[in-house]
Amino acid sequence: MLSLELDRAAAAKLGFPRDCRVRLDLPAEALSLVRASLLGILYTACFVVDTAEGRVTS
Repeated sequence: MLSLELDRAAAAKLGFPRDCRVRLDLPAEALSLVRASLLGILYTACFVVDTAEGRVTS
């Protein structure tokens, strides 16, 4: 499970709700790569990225 909490401006710009949860059927290693990639892409627009590996806030 990947959980993203976006700030209001980012959610409006992306057309997403502020709290997004995505269930990915991936091995732990692949999920780690997805998480790292999403952090790189969303870092300026995302307030919290939460996975089993931990929580990162911008």
